[in-house]
Amino acid sequence: MYLRISLLLLLPLIGVAQLPNKINFQSILRNTNGEVVSNKSVSLKISILSGSINGSLVYSETHTKTTDASGLISLQIGNGTLLSGVFASISWGDFPHFIKLEADFSGGSNFVVLGTQELMSVPYALYASKTDTSSLNLVNRFNSKVNVSDTSNMLSNYRTGLNAKINTTDTSTMLSNYLRKADDIIADLQLQIKQLQSLSNVIDIDGNSYKTVKIGSQIWMSENLKVTKYRNGESIPNVTNNYEWSNLNIGAWNINQDVTIYGRLYNWFTVSDDRGLCPNGWHVPSLEEWNILVDFLGGEEIAGAKLKATTLWDSNEGATNESGFAAFANGFALINTGNLHVDNGNLGFFWSSSPWSDWGAISKKLWTITNDIKNHIGDKKNGFSVRCLRD
Repeated sequence: MYLRISLLLLLPLIGVAQLPNKINFQSILRNTNGEVVSNKSVSLKISILSGSINGSLVYSETHTKTTDASGLISLQIGNGTLLSGVFASISWGDFPHFIKLEADFSGGSNFVVLGTQELMSVPYALYASKTDTSSLNLVNRFNSKVNVSDTSNMLSNYRTGLNAKINTTDTSTMLSNYLRKADDIIADLQLQIKQLQSLSNVIDIDGNSYKTVKIGSQIWMSENLKVTKYRNGESIPNVTNNYEWSNLNIGAWNINQDVTIYGRLYNWFTVSDDRGLCPNGWHVPSLEEWNILVDFLGGEEIAGAKLKATTLWDSNEGATNESGFAAFANGFALINTGNLHVDNGNLGFFWSSSPWSDWGAISKKLWTITNDIKNHIGDKKNGFSVRCLRD
């Protein structure tokens, strides 16, 4: 029979563009007499359990390792012989996760359980890549964690320790130290929120990455949509002929200017298509959702200035981009102009998902010479920009 003392060593995140796909793991093996099991070949089975120590199995793999003179084995979880699951698909941020270690000390496959322990820390990039990283969600998850914790034991233990502390130490010193510690915790949480929010990009089915911004209770893309496929992978037609565009009754897109800056222009049939235009977890906002944004920014008479980028408008007087929304004057594609590209630098239109009539739908309009944002009712065949809102 063998006992196990384990250490989990997690490498720090170096960059988000190249996410680590494994976790370093080390363990020292000893026998029942406390003697180190040295220089011995063993078969190991690593399992990742989700939710609890007896939770569901989400991943497992095997390794063959030889302990060194000190009984130490080192391996990388995610780099063994796969038994089940997909390591890159583990949702680290949704539930607590546990590592179960099993071994066959004869080097075979008759594994016995050595122990299971909670994975208390996950490499930041692994967590961010599988997790909703907005600051709003971080706060919600923190509140949820507090609500489901055993608060009775926590408070009881805290009260016992506090009473002992008051009885044996200088109260003033204790409170001073406590407040300094609380300030450190708050500062650390605020830093983590900023880091998570800065990494909360969303990726569409074409692989385009979009920055996001939290405005009030909503989380918006801070860039115009560029996608050329519906969410199910089916292509959206690219129509460049004005006559053909004017006679469409299906979804289509057109380019006005530089796609990397201005995105693409879509008719409303694309917006309303059941196959979905925005990435998973996102949608084209309704008029009511647009109005929540506008009201949060002070109403339609002044919200436009807070939404407009400070560049690439014919006139930028009053534009502050205070919200971080960064709206550009990317023009639009009209059905009756003879030219699909109109008013670059002067006007910007953004579809809502709300229809107005059989022929028309509602969008939001920004104009270079005003600081407002207005409702606009236009033909569903017009080509406007799209901003997605998180579900």
